[in-house]
Amino acid sequence: MLKARVSKQDIPSFPAYWAISSGVGLLLLSIMVAALLWPYGAAFAQSGPNGVITHDVATHFNGACAVLTNTIVSTANGGEIRLRATVEDYFDGDTIDTTQWITDYSNPAFPHQAPLIGSGVLTLYGSYLRSVQVFSATTPTRFFEASARMADASLMRSPSNVDIGFYRAYPPLRLPPGEQSSIRLFIGQPTHSTVNRLLYVRSRDGADGPILDTMVNNWGGVESNQRIGLSQYRTFRINWGPTETWYLIDGSVISQVPGDTPLPHTGVSTRTTYVFLYNQDPLVPGDPNWSNTMPLLVDWVRAGVYPSSGQYTSCVLDAGQIVNWSQATVTATILAQTGASLETRTSVDGATWSSWAPAGTIGNGVSVLTPSSPSGRYLQYRLTLTSSDPIHSPEVAALSFSYFGPSSLVVAPAAATLNPGASQQFAATAYDSNNAAVNNAPISWSVVNGGGVIDDSGLFTAGLSTGVFTNTVLATTSNNVTGTATITVLKLPPVAVIGGPYTGVEGQPVQLDASGSSDPNGGPLSYAWDLNNDGLYDNATGPMPSAAWPDNGVYTIGLLVTDSVGLTGTASTTVTIANADPQITFIDRNTPVRRGELFTVTVTATDVPSDTLYYSFDWTSNGTFDVENSLSNTAIITYPNTGVYTVTVRVADEDGGMITGTTTVTVTPQLLSATATNNGPVRRGQNVTVTVNAVQELSDPLSYSFDWDNDGTYDLTTASASAVVSYTTTGARTVGVRVTDADGGVVTTSTVVTVTPQLLSATATNNGPVRRGQNVTVTVNAVQELSDPLTYGFDWDNNGVFEVVQPSNSAAMSFTSTGVKPVGFGVTDGQGAVVTGTTYVTVTPQMLTINEVTNSGPVVRNQPVTVIVTATQELSDPLLYSFDWDNNGVYDVVDQVSNSAVTVYPTAGNYVVRVRVRDADGGEATATTTVQVNAQVIQITQVMSDAPKRRGQTVTVSVTAVQQLNETLLYSFDWNNDEVYEVVDQTGATASTSYASTGTKTVRVRVRDSQNSEAVTTANLLITPQLLSATATNNGPV
Repeated sequence: MLKARVSKQDIPSFPAYWAISSGVGLLLLSIMVAALLWPYGAAFAQSGPNGVITHDVATHFNGACAVLTNTIVSTANGGEIRLRATVEDYFDGDTIDTTQWITDYSNPAFPHQAPLIGSGVLTLYGSYLRSVQVFSATTPTRFFEASARMADASLMRSPSNVDIGFYRAYPPLRLPPGEQSSIRLFIGQPTHSTVNRLLYVRSRDGADGPILDTMVNNWGGVESNQRIGLSQYRTFRINWGPTETWYLIDGSVISQVPGDTPLPHTGVSTRTTYVFLYNQDPLVPGDPNWSNTMPLLVDWVRAGVYPSSGQYTSCVLDAGQIVNWSQATVTATILAQTGASLETRTSVDGATWSSWAPAGTIGNGVSVLTPSSPSGRYLQYRLTLTSSDPIHSPEVAALSFSYFGPSSLVVAPAAATLNPGASQQFAATAYDSNNAAVNNAPISWSVVNGGGVIDDSGLFTAGLSTGVFTNTVLATTSNNVTGTATITVLKLPPVAVIGGPYTGVEGQPVQLDASGSSDPNGGPLSYAWDLNNDGLYDNATGPMPSAAWPDNGVYTIGLLVTDSVGLTGTASTTVTIANADPQITFIDRNTPVRRGELFTVTVTATDVPSDTLYYSFDWTSNGTFDVENSLSNTAIITYPNTGVYTVTVRVADEDGGMITGTTTVTVTPQLLSATATNNGPVRRGQNVTVTVNAVQELSDPLSYSFDWDNDGTYDLTTASASAVVSYTTTGARTVGVRVTDADGGVVTTSTVVTVTPQLLSATATNNGPVRRGQNVTVTVNAVQELSDPLTYGFDWDNNGVFEVVQPSNSAAMSFTSTGVKPVGFGVTDGQGAVVTGTTYVTVTPQMLTINEVTNSGPVVRNQPVTVIVTATQELSDPLLYSFDWDNNGVYDVVDQVSNSAVTVYPTAGNYVVRVRVRDADGGEATATTTVQVNAQVIQITQVMSDAPKRRGQTVTVSVTAVQQLNETLLYSFDWNNDEVYEVVDQTGATASTSYASTGTKTVRVRVRDSQNSEAVTTANLLITPQLLSATATNNGPV
């Protein structure tokens, strides 16, 4: 199958390479490559309702809506779907993918070289790509595969020191010594320099492992033939297992020179390594050798391992109408230990989808599968790729989906006979050219030859016109496939609908209604009525006449309807005429009345036939008429009790017709008046007497009620006109008084009682003196007339504001400062009685304790010593610390917040340090600690001299000493070790002397400081004899 990816062999050789060195040249190269490419859309072929949609190039597979999981769309062969390797790049962008690659220059002499990418090709001049991904023992089996071009035979260009495969973290010219990773490489060289071929393969583990080189003999030993072979894009592959490595070109193991290192190379896969694309020589126009520089050109690379499975979900395929997706043709490469399967799903509307359904397993080559998804306009397919071999992947190169739309349409039923207005449900089934039903195909319905109407669901409703309507029902698919059905509409007689039964009242018109009558065929009707049941339809015409009957009774009536051709229909019903009841038009009465006063009711009523009327009166509406069937329309009564009474009146005629009505009368109480007085004011808890004086119209026994707190609820009701009460609270108390008679007569009044507080006195004591911060308890003793719960207030700072208000007569408080503290107190009963007073609390300082005084001694004199004080207190005051370093009563550090201080003693000895701790309000504690101060230690580390010296020559001795301090040291020298120092306490560490005799001389040296710390040691000096020279003479000859 033809693929859309351009062949890299077609890219011009020399001109393009030279042009890459400038931006203009790179643009020209991109234009030339783009001119060789042609656009590919989704392949689509349609014949009538049928068609084929093909995906066979990368642009088909790589839609933004496609979902790839562990898969990739490869552009290596124009476009195929495969499992995604650990590292995989087709260089189709215009920049390096930094998530996969680290890039840099190869040759330190040319640090500005960088990879170029464009038109789907990676170009390397003096630069390299190394994978971000590192491979190690976790991937014991791995592969490398790349499509690359290393030479140009037309320009006599050989590979320019090229490495592709697996290499270390740094390129060869920048590799640090001792690198222990592994390499597996195809290596291209400009001439037969390393081995007798332009291309060889190399394997090595670590820096010390053996180098295994094997020459590539695919094109023989002639250099020009090798150059021609390497001028093509070749697929270079490395299969690297735990113990063996194989090298392949274009799918076959490389040819080897007899006697050369054989394949497979042995080695391990546990060391680290990286995917590596490398060209060592830079492009330097102007250099004498620049025209011989050949870049490494890489079309694509993939390496590492493949996942065990992956999925590709396509974008949506649209057939333009609902179809059967009946066949899928798949072209694939399925190697051993790999597999692929196809699933599909379909949708009618693109929103609701069927479940994924298997279409079958894809074999190697071309597979024809039968999808099982239901009919739909839209289809999605999903490929599942598997591999149990981590270095091989299945590849799907092309998929074609054949679909079949409606080609015939069958309507059922094919014919129907209907009454006018009757309905018939039609259904239509679409079939494709394979005679398979196309489910859910949209059908439009229409009526083309009359006979009725049809809705969108195929429900036909017959019209009123009669006849045979041939092929009038038309069903049409979206691609204009049609089916028909024939309708017959029958002729029927009219239907008479008389309405009723009717009811009415004598003498009043009754509305008749036959408008529900109809002609099934829609023609006009005439109406005739028989209203006296004589069999003749001659009393009224029209569909809605009205008639009246003079007396009550049940009457039969009939209806005759006739259509335009004389067909008739009849119906009958009854009319029930009722007696007309009398009507009450007005009820007059003299309400309200007081108890015992006359009440008069007058009724005005009418009746249609003016019958004699009879009047009845029920004074309390209890169902019994107290005045019955009186000819007078007026009645009188008196009510003994107050209240609102409902009066029922009834009016009846001679035919039993009657009507009732009601009215109300309000009977009010007699008139009452009253006044109230009391004997106040009184103190709270004392009795007060309230007396009432009442006046009434009648002589009813009266009842007196007293509402002591005037809250609307009467607390006492009595026949006595006076009552006694006492109040528990002070104030002006309004007493409500109510006087009632036996039947609801009521009058109210009130009187105000003044209630004054009880007598109250109090004294207070406390348990002081107390220390600052300790609780002091103040107790109040109060005396009252009553037994009220009292409230006690405590004003701790006597400022007039009570900080504690409580029911207890004692309260506790602690003070933060010392002194005599006045505490105010108050007692109240809550009803206005109040007494106040003052008690005095003496507050002394808190207790302070020094628990421990420590120091950092012993220390050497002039070195700092730290004294730390640990103190406890009853409170949480900030404490102040003072230090008297020589215990002379004068504190050298005064009132600091830190509990530690540092000093230095210049001389050795034991020093007593006094410390003082005090708080902010007079609390204080003192203690001492003794600091041991030692003299420093001096060590003589070395005594050097310039001996041996000859007798009489000056010999110099130098002393090296170390000390704990940094003081000036004094040096003494005893030249003959007799403990008498000839050089005493000089500041210099060097002294000189000379010896008059030979031999080993012992020198004693002493080093000490100003405080008499000292160190003593000895050294030996070798004194040799002096030099003697002599000449001899004689007095000869003799």
